[in-house]
Amino acid sequence: MGIIGSSGLGKTHLLHDAFNDFSLCRDFICIYVHAESFDSEQLVDRWVRSVLASYLSHAAHPLESRDFNALLAACESLIPRTVEAVLQLQKSIRKESHEQATRQLFALTGVLSQETGKKVILMLDEFQCLENLPVHDPFGALGKEIMVETNTLYLVTSSHPERAREIFREKLSLLFANFEVIELTAFDFQETADYLAFHFPKTQFTRQQKKFFITMTNGEPLYLDLLMDRLKFYVSPEQDQWVSDRLVFTAFHEELLDHKGRIALLFEKMLLPILRGNKENAPYLKTLLAISEGRHRLAAIAGFIGRKMADTKKILQRLVQEDCVRKRGTFYTIEDRLFRFWLKEVFARKTHEFQPCEKRAGDELHEVLREVFERIQHEENTLVSVHAERLFKEFRNDAVEIDGKKWKCPQFNEIHYRPGHARFPSLIMRQQGVRWLCQIAEHYVREEDILAFLEDVKRSRTRIRTKILVALAGIDQNARLMAQTANVQLWGLRDFNCLLELYDFPKIMIFDNEEKHGAVMGTVAESVYPS
Repeated sequence: MGIIGSSGLGKTHLLHDAFNDFSLCRDFICIYVHAESFDSEQLVDRWVRSVLASYLSHAAHPLESRDFNALLAACESLIPRTVEAVLQLQKSIRKESHEQATRQLFALTGVLSQETGKKVILMLDEFQCLENLPVHDPFGALGKEIMVETNTLYLVTSSHPERAREIFREKLSLLFANFEVIELTAFDFQETADYLAFHFPKTQFTRQQKKFFITMTNGEPLYLDLLMDRLKFYVSPEQDQWVSDRLVFTAFHEELLDHKGRIALLFEKMLLPILRGNKENAPYLKTLLAISEGRHRLAAIAGFIGRKMADTKKILQRLVQEDCVRKRGTFYTIEDRLFRFWLKEVFARKTHEFQPCEKRAGDELHEVLREVFERIQHEENTLVSVHAERLFKEFRNDAVEIDGKKWKCPQFNEIHYRPGHARFPSLIMRQQGVRWLCQIAEHYVREEDILAFLEDVKRSRTRIRTKILVALAGIDQNARLMAQTANVQLWGLRDFNCLLELYDFPKIMIFDNEEKHGAVMGTVAESVYPS
């Protein structure tokens, strides 16, 4: 099982809790290994120590000493075959037989399981770091061991989702089974609002303030947690009151700009490999700044950093590989919304300062935060159809990939809005004589809504090549089947917001959860989708 997601979502905390729970079961030997290390020797040493110490803890012979020889001595009479396997591993390392040593390392849990008759749960935190082992294909070796080792459950995590998916797809696509991958994501809109209420049970946040937290943090739990801690310096969670906009801005200001701001320190740490490098790393930093300022296409980025397209593409490929940048079709973006904001409004401004002036920097940041807040207020009453129309007008024959789905976004010659004969407002787009129809549903979509949408398509005088339904509040399973049968593209709220963000438009935020019904086939769906 693979658990993936960006840093700060609680994967390590989840493993620690699972380790403590599973360790209480006498049928399992639970082993935890943090794969991030200075070098391969430290990783191997940590792995072996964890195997030995976990067994001693399971056998009710815990050893306080962390000395390696003491661990071996304590285990020698209890699990002699496992100890012998460890000694053979050490011998291979001394001989620099790296391939053999890697195989022996991965086989340790199997040896332990056979000797003890217990099943093993092996937790590898940040497992992608195994690629630092000094062998040609460490994941290939791990995959071979997984296929033959039936008494070990492999539970791995990664803070680099794209790299992890690549490893699962290309290296760990096993003969008899594949990894079950679970992706942890940030809070959605309602969860973020609930999170604010959890930290401040008696304190009230306005709707605009909730939207401001969502816009700035994108629902990332780590940032929200740090901002809530900061806000508690000024607002008592148990005091029945409203939070002022000024205090919200102050919390962001102190976390993003103040020299004691933990979020600012976290972002500076993220940039450290680039900032400490030589002049060859300057284009990488400029590329990040270009993307933070809204340059998402290759040509625009190349123009900003003053490099040829081919060179810029290589720079972007490295940033994508290191999970600093995400590639979505022809777009390059920084997924971390708050980090992107900090790069543009804090870091970039600091690089242009010729005199230290903390007050001016603070005033400028407050002003930018207020502008973001006022923009949210301004967009509050904007129709969703207006958002969609502005989005379609920005298409420039782009290719976009969202959640594995690839879409073409052509440059339209004409875009017309009409109320529509169906239940939802419609947008008609034309591109070189080809017509597109998009309808936006702000309420939960049911079978009758799909029928009305298809009737609207039939009434069109000219053939509609692409049919899109934006289901912002969700869609009934029966209605989904009908739409798919009729070749209607379905965009959910997440898909629509991803597109809006790529083109630098504000997200559509929906807080109230609509009632969802079961997936029992209705009469209309059965007639359209009898199988």
